[in-house]
Amino acid sequence: MSAPLANAVITGSTVTVNGYGTDESGVAKIQPMVNYDGIWRPAGDAVISTAIVADVDLCAAGVPDGPVSIGLHIWDNGGNKTEKPVGEVVIQKKYSCPMLPPACTPAANQAALYNNAKYQGYCQVIDIGDIADLATLESFGGNNLESIQLGAGVSAILFDGENFTGRSQTLTASSEDLGYQIVGANRVSSLMLSNVAPSPATPKPNPVTGPGEAVPSTDNSIVLSWQPANGAQQYRASIKGQDGFEATQEWQEGLSYSVGTLKAGTYTWTVSARNSAGEKSTTGSFTVQPGKSANLESINSPYEADFTKDISGWQSNGLWKRTNFMLNSTKHTGWIFGTDGQYGKDSSPVSGELTSPPVFVGYAGQQLSFQYASYTESSGTIWDQRRVQISVDGAAFQDVQLVSTDPRDRNLHESKPVDLSPYAGKNIRIRFRFDTLDGYYNDGLAWAIKMVRISDDPAKVCSENADDGSIDKARGIKLGTNIDGQICPAGDADFFTFTIDQKQSFSAAVSITSDVTNWNPSLSVLSQDGSTVLAEGKVNGSSSNINTILPDSGQYYLRVGGQFTGKSTVPGVNYQLSLIQDTTPPTVKLTKPVDGSIRLTLPIELIAEAVDSNGSVSRVEFIVQPAGVSAEMAERVAVDESEVGGWTGSIPKGYTNKLEGAAVFARAYDQAGNFTDSAAILLAGDGTIPVTHMDALPAEYGSTLVRLTWSSVSKEPVNHFELQYQINEGKWQGWSEVLDGSLRETSFFAKNGASYGFRIRAVTAAGAEEFSTNAQVRTVVEAQCIPDKYETKDNLPSEATSLESGNGQLHNICGLKDEDWTVMLLQGSKTYTFTSLPTELAAGVGLQIFDMTGQAMTDEAIPENLHSQTTLNFRPDSSGTYILRARAANDQLAGTRSIYSISYDQAAPFSPIPVACGALLIPLLTAFVKLWNRLRSRIH
Repeated sequence: MSAPLANAVITGSTVTVNGYGTDESGVAKIQPMVNYDGIWRPAGDAVISTAIVADVDLCAAGVPDGPVSIGLHIWDNGGNKTEKPVGEVVIQKKYSCPMLPPACTPAANQAALYNNAKYQGYCQVIDIGDIADLATLESFGGNNLESIQLGAGVSAILFDGENFTGRSQTLTASSEDLGYQIVGANRVSSLMLSNVAPSPATPKPNPVTGPGEAVPSTDNSIVLSWQPANGAQQYRASIKGQDGFEATQEWQEGLSYSVGTLKAGTYTWTVSARNSAGEKSTTGSFTVQPGKSANLESINSPYEADFTKDISGWQSNGLWKRTNFMLNSTKHTGWIFGTDGQYGKDSSPVSGELTSPPVFVGYAGQQLSFQYASYTESSGTIWDQRRVQISVDGAAFQDVQLVSTDPRDRNLHESKPVDLSPYAGKNIRIRFRFDTLDGYYNDGLAWAIKMVRISDDPAKVCSENADDGSIDKARGIKLGTNIDGQICPAGDADFFTFTIDQKQSFSAAVSITSDVTNWNPSLSVLSQDGSTVLAEGKVNGSSSNINTILPDSGQYYLRVGGQFTGKSTVPGVNYQLSLIQDTTPPTVKLTKPVDGSIRLTLPIELIAEAVDSNGSVSRVEFIVQPAGVSAEMAERVAVDESEVGGWTGSIPKGYTNKLEGAAVFARAYDQAGNFTDSAAILLAGDGTIPVTHMDALPAEYGSTLVRLTWSSVSKEPVNHFELQYQINEGKWQGWSEVLDGSLRETSFFAKNGASYGFRIRAVTAAGAEEFSTNAQVRTVVEAQCIPDKYETKDNLPSEATSLESGNGQLHNICGLKDEDWTVMLLQGSKTYTFTSLPTELAAGVGLQIFDMTGQAMTDEAIPENLHSQTTLNFRPDSSGTYILRARAANDQLAGTRSIYSISYDQAAPFSPIPVACGALLIPLLTAFVKLWNRLRSRIH
C-alpha cells in the first residue's frame, strides 16, 4: 500500500487507500480490511482490479476513534486469498461519526449482529439456528455484539458463555444497546435464534444473605435477586412475612427487588419468570435476625461530611472502607467499596452498606447531595446496583435513588439532589448500598463516596420552574423552536422530547442565560428507548451544540445538564434550548496571507473572516494541501473555536511538508455542522520565481484521457507553461506543444496499463521556476476497463436497449471505438432533445439517430471537447421506432470511469401503434439485422 501513510491522523469519515497486488496467475480482486479490536473486517467493497484506489468509509465500517490498522486482502485468479491482510499500516482516527442508517436488513428468518450500539459499525446477518461460539464468525468474533436487529417473528436468546452457558437474555424485539440489558454489551459468546419463543425456564433465586454472606439482620437492607432464566422476558417477585407483611413488585425486566429493612422473623418469597409462551415460579425462604440496637446522637442540619477527613458516626459493612482511590491519575480519599480496580470476592455475589449517623432535618428546603465516582461493567442498573436509601425516625430503609454511570467515565460526579422537605422536623439516616447480584465482571470501581451534604446553600438547593427531571416527565419541544428552562447546579438533569418524520440531519444547542460564568452546560440526544446516547454536545463557552444525523422517524429525547467549575451563587441556572434547524453553510474568506507571495518562514500567521446568515460560526479550521496531494489528504494545521479576537491560526513551526506550491485555505463550520471552504492561496515565497501547483491524480486512472489541472502564482505574467511526462518511470519527455500562460488545464492520451508521471513549470519574461526533481503527480492507467451493465449487447443496433423519455441511462466507453445503441418510440412532428453528459472522467460522445432501415436521420452531433455535453435535436416526420448511436468523440478514448448519462426530454403520452404491437419491436429489430449489415458500411 502507498496510502495511507503510517500514523496519519484521519479527521474525516473516509481515508484514501491506494495499493496493488501481483500474482503469477493474475490478481482477481482486492478487499480493504480494518482492525481496531484484534479482528480483521472488510471495509467497503472489493475492487475487481490489480490495483486499488478507494475512499474507505471508516464510519460505515464501525471504526471507533483511536488507532486502527488498515491492510489489503488479495485474491488471485485461482480463488486463493492472502492468509492475512498485507501492507498493514496503523493510522489514528479522530472524527466523531454521524449516525448512519442500519447497514443490514434482516429477513423474517434472520437477525443482524452489530459490533456497535444503535445498529452501527460492522454488521453480519445470520439465519435462524444456534451458534455455540460466536468466535466461529470469523469477521465478527465473540464478545463483540453491542446491538441486534431481529427479523419479523424472530426470537433470540443470548448467552455470555460459549455453548449456551452463563447469563442469558431473551429478546423478541431488536435491541439497539445491549449495555442496558442483562447479558451486556461485548459479552455475548453464543446465541439461539428461532421463530417460536420457548417456554421460560424456572428462575433460580440467589440466597438472601447479609454482607459477607452472613444471616441478614434487621440492620441490613434486603434485596431479593435471582439469575436470568432462559426464555424469560419479564420477572416479578413477591414476599410475605411477619405481622402480615406482604409486598409484590410489578413485572419488570430486571433481576432484583429491593424491599428495604425488615423486622426479625421468617419470610417466604417467590420469583416468577414469564414470556408469551408461559410462566414459571420458584419459592424460597430466609430468616432475618435481630440487629444491634445503638443509641446514636443526632446531628442538626445543615450537615457536610468531607471524607478526606475521618468523619465520626458513619457505619459500614461488607467491602466498604475509607481509603485512597485513583481517578485519571489523581489520588482521592473517601469511602470506597472494594478497591479502585476490583470489587468482587471469590466469584460470588457481594454487597455492603455505608450508613450515616442520624441527621435532624430542621426545616423544609434542604436537599441531600453527594460527590461520587463509579465505573462498573455497564451503564445499566441491572447489575452492580448503587442504591441511595433513607430511614426516617428509625423506620425501614427505603430506596430514594438508583445511580447509574457510564463505565467509560472516570470522573467525580455530583449526584442529583434529593429534596428532604418531606422529612422536615424528623431524624433521617442515609445509606449507600452496593450489590453486585452475581460474581461476574467485578473489575473496576464499584462506588466511591467522597462527600455528603445536607444543605440549603444555593449551590446545592434548587426549586426548578418545571418538573422535567426524568424521561417520563420530559417536556415536548418542536423542531425549529426554542424553549426556556432552569437547572439545579448540583447534578440535576432536564429532559425534553421531540419527534421527526424521517431520517434527517439534526441540530440542537443549549445556551446559559443566567449571569454566571463558571457553568459548563451539557447536552445529549437520547434514542427512542430514552437511555442510549446517540450524540453528545460540544461545549463552547456557555453553550453546548449538537450536529448529527438521526437515523429513523419517531420520538427522541434531549438531556440538558452541566456542572459548576467553582462555587454557585444562584439556586438555579436559566438556559435556552434551541432546535433551530439550519442547512445553509457559512461564508468564509482567508484574509491572511492576502496572496502567496510571502516569506515561507515558519510559523506563518493565518486569519480568516467567517459569517453565517442563520446564526454564529462554531469554528474555523486552517488547512494546508501540499502540491500533488489530494484535498482529502490535506492536513489541518490549526483550529479556532472562538470568534473572540477573530478567526486565527498558523502553520506551526514544526510543520515539515513542503510549502512551495502548497495551497492554504480556511474551512468554516456553523452551529448546524454545515461548512464551506474558502478560496485557496498558493504559497510562492516572494513571488519572484513563479510557483505552479499540480492537482493530485488518483493512483489508478479510469480513463485513457488523463486530465491535468494546475494553479500558479507569479508576480510577473506567465508567458507559457512547459509540461513534461515520463512513462513507466522512464526518461522525461517534453509536451508536444507549449501551453499558453492563461491555461490551467490540459489532457493527455495514455495507454492502458502504463504508469505516468507529470511535472510542470511556469515561464515568465523574468525567468522560469525549476522543474521538480521528481514527478509532481503520478498515476497508473487501468490495465483494462470494466464494462457497464448494458455491455456487450448494446454494441449492435439489433440489440439496442430501450431508452424511455425522462429515464436516463449511464454508460461507459469500455474499449476503444466502443458504440452504445439505444432504441425508442418517438411521435411524429414533435421535437426531441437528446443529451449526453460526462459524469466522472472524460466521456464526450457523438450522437446520431437512424431509422429502422439504417438511414441516418440526423448529422452526428459532436461535443465541444471530450469533457463536454453533447446535444442533439430531432423532429421526426412520422411516429415510429428510431435508434440512437452514441460513440466516443475520439477513437483513443476509453475507460471504466469514462461514464456518461444519456437521456431525452419527456413527450406527452401517446400511442403511435397499438400497445399490443409493442411486442413487434423485437422481431422488427431482428429483421433489421440483415438490412443493417448491408447498410453498415455507408453509416461508417
